[in-house]
Amino acid sequence: MRSRVVLRMTSSFWLLGIVIVMSYPLSIQAQVKEITTTDSRDLTGVTSPRRVVVTRTGQDGRMIETRAIEEPSINGGYATLIETEQLTIQLNPNATTLVKRQYSRDGNGNRRLLEVTEEQRSTAAGGGETVVRTTSRADVNNRLQVVQHEVQETVPTSDDTRQTTSTVSRQTANGFQPVQRSQQIEQRKGDVAKQQTTVLVLDGNGNFVPISRTESTTTKTASGQTKDERTYRDTGLGNMTVVQRDVATEFKDAQGTHGITQTYSAFVPGASPDPGSLVLVQQVSTSRQTAPDGSSQSEQQIQAISLGNPASGLRLATLIAEVSQPASNGRMQRQIVRSSDGNGAFPVVRVTDSHQTRIVP
Repeated sequence: MRSRVVLRMTSSFWLLGIVIVMSYPLSIQAQVKEITTTDSRDLTGVTSPRRVVVTRTGQDGRMIETRAIEEPSINGGYATLIETEQLTIQLNPNATTLVKRQYSRDGNGNRRLLEVTEEQRSTAAGGGETVVRTTSRADVNNRLQVVQHEVQETVPTSDDTRQTTSTVSRQTANGFQPVQRSQQIEQRKGDVAKQQTTVLVLDGNGNFVPISRTESTTTKTASGQTKDERTYRDTGLGNMTVVQRDVATEFKDAQGTHGITQTYSAFVPGASPDPGSLVLVQQVSTSRQTAPDGSSQSEQQIQAISLGNPASGLRLATLIAEVSQPASNGRMQRQIVRSSDGNGAFPVVRVTDSHQTRIVP
C-alpha cells in the first residue's frame, strides 16, 4: 500500500487552490482507511473559506471514497455543499467497475441525488482496453435520465504504437445519438514518446469534422525530460491553425527537482486573436527539494503578460510556497499563495492546509 500527494498549481486557482490525488493498488486484502482534510482561506475576502474532507476505505479489491465540499454554516461549524461517493470494484485482474454518485443538500440539510456515473473497464490479451461510461442526471422529479454515453476502445497497432477511439453520445433534438468523437495515436520509440489527439464534432450535414488537434513530443534526457505540445483549432476556413504551444523542461540536480513551462498563445490579453502567430504569455518556474526524513518544500513563480500592457512582456504575477512533512499516521501540508498588487508588493491571498491521516484497523 502506498499513497502520494500531487499538487498542481496554475495561474488560475481552483476552488481550493490545491488538488489532492491518491493512488492505490486495487488488489487490497487488509482493510485500510485514510482521511484527508483540506482547508482553504481566501485572505482577499472574494470567496468564503472552503473545506474538503476525503475518506477512503479499501479492502479485498473494493475501494470506497467519499468527498465532501463544505463551507461555514450560519449555525457555526461547516455545512456540506456537494458530496460525492465513489465505489471501485476489481472484479478480476482484467475487469473493473466504478459507480460514482454526486449529491447536493436542500434547505433542510437533506441529501439530493444529482448525478450517477457508471463505468466498466476491461483489458484484453495483447494490451487492448475497453471503457464504457454512462452518465445519468436527476430531473425535477428526482428520476434519473441518461444524458451521456461514452465508449472508448484502445488497441495496439504495432509493437510501439497504440490507438484510442472514443465516441460520445448525448440527447439531441433528433434523439440520443453520437455527437463527438476523438482519435488518439500514441507512439514510443526509445526515449521519445509522441501523441496526437484529434477531436471531431457533427457539422450541419451530419458529418463528423475535426475541430481541434493536439500534438506532443516528450523526450527523456539524462537528468529529466522535455515536452513540446502544440494545439491546433479550426479557424472556420477549413484548415487547422496552431493557437497554443507549451514547452516544458524538467530536470534534477543536487539541489532538487526543477521545471520550467512556457506557454505561447495566439490569444494575447488586451489584443485581438491572431491564429498562427504565437506570443509568450506565461512562464511557470518550479523548484522542489526533498529531505531524507520525507519532508519537502517547493517554490513556484508565475510570470504573465500584463492585461493592460501586453507589449511590456512577462511580469512576475504569483508566488507559491509549499511545505510538506510527515505527521502522526500521515502527512501535513501548507501552501501559501502571494499575488502581485501592481505596486511591487506580493501580499498573501490564499492559505491552504491539508492533513492526511492513515488508519489501519
